[in-house]
Amino acid sequence: ESKEAESKEAESKEAESKEAESKEAESKETESKETESKETESKETETELSSSETDKISGVDPYKSFRITKKDGATAPSPSDQFHHSPVVFDGIEPGDTTVDELESEWGEPAKKIEMDEGAILVYSVEGFRQIDVFTDADEESVESILVHLNEPAEFDEIQQKLELSEFDRVIFNDDSETPIAYGIPEKGVLLTLDGSSASSLVAQISLEPIRGELFRLRAELDDEHQHSRSISDLDEAVRLDPKDAKAHWLLSELMSKVGRFDDALESGERALRLEPTNTLYRLTFARLAAEDGNIEAGIRDTQSVLDDPETTDIVKARAEYQLGNLIASGPDPVFEEAMAHHLKAVDLSVKHVNDKAAKVRRMAKNILVEAHIAVAQDIALGNFQKKSDVVPKWLTRAAQLGDDFIENDHGDETIRLRVYRSTLAIYAIMDEEFNAAIATEEALKEGKRLIASVDDKVYQSLIERELSEVLLHASKVEYSRGRPKTAMNFASNSVALLHSQASERQPSLFDEVMEGQLYFLMGSLYALTREDHQEAVSWYEKAAPSFTHENLPNLVDASQFGDLFVSMGVSYWQVGKKEKAVELTQAGAELIQQAVQVGALELDALAVPYGNLASMHKQLGNGGRAEHFAQMMARITKETETR
Repeated sequence: ESKEAESKEAESKEAESKEAESKEAESKETESKETESKETESKETETELSSSETDKISGVDPYKSFRITKKDGATAPSPSDQFHHSPVVFDGIEPGDTTVDELESEWGEPAKKIEMDEGAILVYSVEGFRQIDVFTDADEESVESILVHLNEPAEFDEIQQKLELSEFDRVIFNDDSETPIAYGIPEKGVLLTLDGSSASSLVAQISLEPIRGELFRLRAELDDEHQHSRSISDLDEAVRLDPKDAKAHWLLSELMSKVGRFDDALESGERALRLEPTNTLYRLTFARLAAEDGNIEAGIRDTQSVLDDPETTDIVKARAEYQLGNLIASGPDPVFEEAMAHHLKAVDLSVKHVNDKAAKVRRMAKNILVEAHIAVAQDIALGNFQKKSDVVPKWLTRAAQLGDDFIENDHGDETIRLRVYRSTLAIYAIMDEEFNAAIATEEALKEGKRLIASVDDKVYQSLIERELSEVLLHASKVEYSRGRPKTAMNFASNSVALLHSQASERQPSLFDEVMEGQLYFLMGSLYALTREDHQEAVSWYEKAAPSFTHENLPNLVDASQFGDLFVSMGVSYWQVGKKEKAVELTQAGAELIQQAVQVGALELDALAVPYGNLASMHKQLGNGGRAEHFAQMMARITKETETR
């Protein structure tokens, strides 16, 4: 791509403009230093070349020189060739396949040959074009790439049609002002550099290269149209063509995590880290994935190591502070005051970069800023703070404002709004303040439906449905805790429907499984307490049980909080005649509640219900001794509570 600086007079203003664009495109990782040196050499040859010095390769229509295949009668592809792509060929010369000897046999001796540190530039003239530069490999044995300089800049649509590129999605490379400077077609190895001096951004140069993974990776990385299915295919192709492309593995890990394919995300994250073990972003991603799978301790340790690394940039530190705060607020022993301190540091660091000229840095900063504001609101809601009812809404409102500004003015991801709605409902599900979930839920559903209708991509649509499922889960919790079981049941039922609609595609993490278990338990509770349908309640509890009995669960959350859940489930199992299971669940719940009482998380009287239930169950089962034991424990708790 950096070849775009060619074809202009070295001392003219237009050449200075092209050189500036080359530096901007370089920041987008589209070219290497080796290619930059080729550009300089090619530019020198262009300014010196005259028609009397060149060999002519004639043609009536110059664009007929471009062909999709090198030879007629190509072998039909087999199923295993489905991901192989045929590059554009120029006058029988195919980059990456044609040798220099074959080139000179076809085209003759070049008008000029410019030696470089690695390889050479062979300069030809073809009728209808200003100049053709052929770049060789380091040994000067094979053709590495071809750069075609057009006589006059041409419309993109015209070039697209003549080169038969219309069926392919292009990569759009923008400068820092969001102005396109080049288009890439990964399937054909084509890069079209635009004429920056033209207001209409016409194509000035056509670069032909072998099919490489880099353009596929860049199309996925620069996708702002939510074409997640295409991006997954592009990244798969990128790592197939170049298994050592660590960034492609990392991008695939991030995308797989986003769309709910946790196992694939973990695998790609491991590969990226093996290839570049010191990369701070790759380390952060893998630390987060480890925590989501139940290893909070490792997640905290590895995230802290990124913060301690002197090579970590400020914007990556902002992301690390945000992530560390999230992990400290999770796990069996959350410390919300400490978590908030890290989230506030994330805010301070990201604010410094919201006006950064580099779009990638600027947008990362704005995304972190929104997420960190939401996280602070949650820390306050869960922690030991005063004036929660006044302060929490302010942080949530500010998060919403920042999100809207990001979306409207800097191409921010529109799913941010859904995350704000989801987080708001989750926070009020744990607060005692009066809150009508119906209003926020209606707005979230309206926005979700709009997003689903706006993009024809199944993977993206499933992502939105998953967000809406969580929105409805938290809305149901809000309504249930405030004594509105009818709306709670409606929200929970719709949440289940959305979750099940994508069940075949999901690879849930342990965190996802816990969320799913909470939803199934909520459904069971609603059937048991509002409809007294214990048979249906048990069917939902059966679905919830695996999530609450996972061996790694104590590493992810405080398991004592599930004590009441087990006691509630025990009642329904008893009602349907599964008495042994009922006693087992109630006993397990009592033990978890007892642990919470011992560490001060619950008051002593929280044990009265499970002990009373156990006393009644054992009495009806004829276990007189056990019944008396629990009856005495319940009486002692009641007496101590009354004394206090």
